[in-house]
Order: sequence, then structure tokens, then C-alpha cells
Amino acid sequence: MNITIYDLSDPRTNEVRYVGKSVNPKERLATHVREARNGSILHCKRWIDGLLKQGLFPVMGILEVTDKENANEVESYWIRTLRFLGADLTNRTDGGDGQSVGYRWSDEAKAKLSSSTKGKKR
Repeated sequence: MNITIYDLSDPRTNEVRYVGKSVNPKERLATHVREARNGSILHCKRWIDGLLKQGLFPVMGILEVTDKENANEVESYWIRTLRFLGADLTNRTDGGDGQSVGYRWSDEAKAKLSSSTKGKKR
């Protein structure tokens, strides 16, 4: 299975702001946008929400395509490299330690996360 390492850039500056991985990058971008519109408290989603409120959309670029076994290492490489080059990324960590590719949240986990963030300022 191929895994795509992608970046999201600010359309105003072309600055890379986020690096991620996905088996389906277009679908993942749509998920990022949907989560941003739904008020996610994550830094990346708040950044995307700010763009959307200005009528803008993040620009997705493809950094590399790799296999499942190397995806975490490759994602981490790109995050560390872009940070070293001065990118102001919204990623909280150097990557490779997030959810497994294809991970699905249970309804119970989704409900707990939702209730824990209700009423919090973005």
C-alpha cells in the first residue's frame, strides 16, 4: 500500500504550514477542512479555519510517496527538515507518532473527544 506524504501551504505566502500522511490525500484534505469548519481546537485546524473565513483554501503539495512500513519515518524526516529550513509548521510533534494509517475512531472515543472540547474557545 502506498502512503503519500503531503504538505499544506498558505495560499497567500506559499509557506508550508503542515505535513501529514495519507493513503488518499484528496480525501484527507477534505477531512482537514471539515474538521476545521466544525471547530477543532487543533492548531492546524484553527489555521485552516482562519483561511476559510477569508475565503481561502490551503494548497496541498505532494512531498513523497512511500510504503506503509516507512511512512512514519518519512513523515518525520519531512517535518524535521522543513522545520530546520525555517518552516513555521502547525504540527505539534516531529511526526511518525500519530494515528496509524487507516485508524478509525470508535463512536465512544469520538463522543468523549467531542464532550471534552465543547464550550472551549478556539
